[in-house]
Amino acid sequence: MTTHTFLYLLRCGLFQRDPDRALIPADTDWNLIKDLAVRHTVAGIIADAISRLAGGDPDLAGIAEGFEMMAFSQIHTNIKMNNVLADIVGRLEGQGIDCILLKGQGVAADYPNPLFRQCGDIDIYVGERQYEKARDYAHVHLDELSNADTTHHLHYGFKYRGVSIELHRRVMRHHVGRLDRYMRRFTESELDNGDQESVTINGRRIRIPSADFNAFFLFYHIWYHFILEGIGLRQICDWTLFLYRHHGQIDNGRLRETLKKTRLTRQWRILGCLAVNSLGLPPDAMPLYDPSESAKAESLLHDILPAGNFGFCIDDIHVPDNETIKDKLIRVGRFTFSHCLLTLKYDTVMSLSMLSYKLKYKIKVMGEIMDSKERLPGDN
Repeated sequence: MTTHTFLYLLRCGLFQRDPDRALIPADTDWNLIKDLAVRHTVAGIIADAISRLAGGDPDLAGIAEGFEMMAFSQIHTNIKMNNVLADIVGRLEGQGIDCILLKGQGVAADYPNPLFRQCGDIDIYVGERQYEKARDYAHVHLDELSNADTTHHLHYGFKYRGVSIELHRRVMRHHVGRLDRYMRRFTESELDNGDQESVTINGRRIRIPSADFNAFFLFYHIWYHFILEGIGLRQICDWTLFLYRHHGQIDNGRLRETLKKTRLTRQWRILGCLAVNSLGLPPDAMPLYDPSESAKAESLLHDILPAGNFGFCIDDIHVPDNETIKDKLIRVGRFTFSHCLLTLKYDTVMSLSMLSYKLKYKIKVMGEIMDSKERLPGDN
């Protein structure tokens, strides 16, 4: 029952609806609400809903205060993120490097209060043609540590003013060659040669992808990470509010063709039902909406809720103290295969094609976690 209350408050926060106190059960587990909000990185959105629910109710005042503290933290982080974003785009464009902002602060603009959305890193598309120039400039002039991997085939990641930045030469990949080649052509036609839109952040005009590109890209980013490792609700909230604000700009014919060529039509419909049924997106704002996938969407929600942000809250990936390499490999292998079995019911092609990559990816992530645990506070 508390999960239903959490989703109800999330819908209210996303669409600025005043919660009905009568719909909040007296035995609501507010600690679980907080855990879910943190786990899915939507604490600011839940805090907004609870602040309007409390409205002088002494029983909820203490609860609302705790959530407001989390919301204030989100506001502070977003202000810093916007400053860094405007700064780094200005520096790159000053070198003649064209930038397109992906996800992040670009989709935050679709939220009723963008500062309540929890931000992550900054993703900037520069494309194949500009990639080496952008990477080399960032490595020399922007990277605070100057030890980032410059050989990654998709992006260059580094830290600037304490914020994680990724410069992308590509934005999507598929582990089936034919589909991967199609996605590369699709990206180049839309981002290198197509029309873009823009948002203004801290007085700087920053380009973002077109509505046609973002409709598919935001969806594919969710689906790819769900199959790879797990996904949280924040990314689905991003997509939901994007569709709510921009569905009238999306060419449904082009979208249908893209989904068909990437074999993702049913997956789109499943995620669309989740957005409508669980997050409150009006059906007429959901392109290609098909309510027949509602049961599968409910199953998907059930599989997403325990995982949290990019699957990092699943108990199986927590690193025990003094774990041996052998035990680590066994546990990572067990998690990877169990997650593959879970995702097979939604996408057989992608789940099987990604299996070996998932094993390598999880081993790399677990290694990084173990490394960070082994470091003492004074090591850096």
